[in-house]
Amino acid sequence: AECDAAGVDVRTSCSVESVAAIGGDAGNDGRGANDVAARADASRFRIATSQGAVEAESLVVATGGLSIPSMG
Repeated sequence: AECDAAGVDVRTSCSVESVAAIGGDAGNDGRGANDVAARADASRFRIATSQGAVEAESLVVATGGLSIPSMG
C-alpha cells in the first residue's frame, strides 16, 4: 500500500543489465569509473533491465531472497 501510494515500481524476476547516471554532472569522474556510486551528483538514472528500460530520480536495487512473501 505504501509503495503504491508513492508510485514505486516493483519488478521481480528481473535482471539489471546496466545502470547509468544521466543529467547533472554524469560524465566520467576522472578515476576511470562511471558507475552509480561515483555519480552521486546525477539527477536521474537510466536502468536497462530484462523487462525494458526505465528512467528514475532514485533507485533501489534489492537482491536475494524474499523478505515479504506476499510480494511474489
